[in-house]
Amino acid sequence: MHLKLNGTVVSAQMATSGSATTVTYDPPGLLPSGSTNQVDLRFKDTANPPVEQVFAWTFVAEAYRSLDAARAIPAAQIDKTRRGFTVRTVKARMDSVFVASSAPYEALLAGTAIDGATGKPYENMADPSAFGPDGLFVEEETINYEDMGGTAGNFLDDRRTPGMPGTDGISDRYALEILTYLELPAGLVTLGVNSDDGFRLLSGTPDPRSALSLLLGDFEGGRGASDTLCSFVVEPAGIYPIRLFYYDGTSTGSVEFFSVMPDGSKVLVNDPNTGGAIKAYRVRAGTAPALPPFLLSASPAPGGVNVSIKPTVDLLIRDTTLALDPASVQVSLNGTPVTATVTKTGGDTLVSFRPSASLPGKTPATVKVSYRDTGANAQTVTQEWRFTTAEATATATGMTAVKINFQNSTSEGFPGYLPDNGLAFADRGNGFSYGWNKDNSANARNRNQTDKALAPDERYDTFNHMQKPGGPWIWEIAVPNGTYEVSIVGGESNNFDQTIRIKAEDVLVVNGVPCTTTERFRDGKAKVKVEDGRLSVSASDSDGAVNCKIAFLEIFAEEISAGLPAKPVAITVTRNGDNLVISWPADAVGFTLESSPSLGGAWTAVGGVTGNSASLPAQAAQQFYRLKK
Repeated sequence: MHLKLNGTVVSAQMATSGSATTVTYDPPGLLPSGSTNQVDLRFKDTANPPVEQVFAWTFVAEAYRSLDAARAIPAAQIDKTRRGFTVRTVKARMDSVFVASSAPYEALLAGTAIDGATGKPYENMADPSAFGPDGLFVEEETINYEDMGGTAGNFLDDRRTPGMPGTDGISDRYALEILTYLELPAGLVTLGVNSDDGFRLLSGTPDPRSALSLLLGDFEGGRGASDTLCSFVVEPAGIYPIRLFYYDGTSTGSVEFFSVMPDGSKVLVNDPNTGGAIKAYRVRAGTAPALPPFLLSASPAPGGVNVSIKPTVDLLIRDTTLALDPASVQVSLNGTPVTATVTKTGGDTLVSFRPSASLPGKTPATVKVSYRDTGANAQTVTQEWRFTTAEATATATGMTAVKINFQNSTSEGFPGYLPDNGLAFADRGNGFSYGWNKDNSANARNRNQTDKALAPDERYDTFNHMQKPGGPWIWEIAVPNGTYEVSIVGGESNNFDQTIRIKAEDVLVVNGVPCTTTERFRDGKAKVKVEDGRLSVSASDSDGAVNCKIAFLEIFAEEISAGLPAKPVAITVTRNGDNLVISWPADAVGFTLESSPSLGGAWTAVGGVTGNSASLPAQAAQQFYRLKK
């Protein structure tokens, strides 16, 4: 018997029981995550002469996350005498509206979520007496919190969440950032988070707050206290920076951080009273270099797909105890240096650029940024990530106007508007290619509102969510390059728990104050420029959008680069004695005036047209007119 794994002869164990022989081989270590592996087996029987049989097959190893040596921190850089975690809490007022998703609560924690009532970042209403001068709470034991110190989850003796209740006396609408360094063994490690509501568990070196940190596990949305297990491979054993981000919406909130032992039991991380508990450290050694500025956010998102072929790239870098030197920033796209705008405001530096030419469609693109801090021993930080562009789709070359109603598949639609049911971008078969960066049909709604004061027609009765978990959600339509006037209406008829802030091509079109029980919709209009063949629409998180919903939009061409007609042509009707004079602008050439007794009837060309007008006798019967080209 001969056994090969991926072309290499291996030593296997054989065990025979009756007429069955079992061949076993346990590879040393782990096969690469998601790898395809081939097995070749050959053997002979005991016949005379012996008959040889040959078999070959492949299998795919399970995909898994891993922490390698590059993500570890040298043990000498950690103060092992100071166990535990540092905790930061940011709380919004109770009447603010946040979708149960990590994105808005991450923005709250970062100070980039804008309060629609003030136009400024939300005031932190966590009880300040719980924190030190640096705004941090020092947790020397375990993460086993409940809003008010009640009991929730797997473990008893819950402690009150730092900063709760807030200065408003309420323990809702808050986010925690928990930072630590975990001493992890080599091999498969399973950590667990019991949460009410959501969380994200990440690891990044040297700073786990970086937008490029590795996601080890998460839960998006609201729930009662429940477990989520996060398994990953550690190679080698060592100390790894960890960030646990947690958020609570309404009602009771709680969070526990634990590990799962080989026997299946659960042990709180850093529990000093349980043997085998994973140790957590909260402070770097005094001889360790200070943490340099870190990449707080990146757009397009690392790993993003269906990105515009001519995107605006925005990088937000945040100072630590060390400040970033703006003059040191260097950026490249696909290995080619680009000129970026670098703007520093307080402790944040925004780096922004847009490619001078469209990128190939359906192709990975690599962004690389490097910068230095201003410390005496300046450190250079280099970060690199990729996104994948969308397919370069042919545009609707003759388009001068289009109207879209956002609805689910049960809606009857609205006359004159094309339906968008939340499907991914594609040719819709109606002369236009449009849709979302990924399937968003599960978030499309039809309220069937009977109160006409709330939903005067079907456009106000249907909508799609723009900030549900699983985003970012971006809607696009293929259009010729040029300038467009975009009108957008956002909101919904049944609820008013939203702040509508919607942008098109990075221009804020709808900048609404929070909706109210009597004003559930917000609208806006703006001119935008399209340079990549796609007009993109999305919720503007950075401008304070909350639970954003889009109902319908209208797009009109102002100036198309290919020299096509500009705005839609308007027909003017005036009376001259017993005649009606129908006319249209002199620069709108090539049109034919047609008439019909009904909108659904046959249309025929109107005679007697001179230039761009026609004088027709008035008549009692109704008649419809249109221009056709």
